[in-house]
Amino acid sequence: MTVFDRKQVGGLVLVRDGALMVADGVSKILESSEPETQLQYDIMKIVTRQTEGPSGVYLKASEEDNRNNPDYEALLEDLKQHDGKLTRQGYFCWLFDDNTTAGMKLSKK
Repeated sequence: MTVFDRKQVGGLVLVRDGALMVADGVSKILESSEPETQLQYDIMKIVTRQTEGPSGVYLKASEEDNRNNPDYEALLEDLKQHDGKLTRQGYFCWLFDDNTTAGMKLSKK
């Protein structure tokens, strides 16, 4: 059995604690880098109406115009999963407060 003095034990404890912190940090990075499951839909299959608002012209997709449209439903779900705003397929999209209407504008990127 190896005998360590207090100074050596203190150093080993610091090394152990540091290694545990690094391992925990690496685990968090790996967990956060897992690919998201992105919903599949085609924005071009969503019925929209050109509308003008305070920031200019945009496309508006409503529940009324998109009954039984799986692409519209998937867009709404995607928006809800991303706090109501996202960029997909070249469009910046946002969700209105009613949670059933989406706005879209060509992305500036």
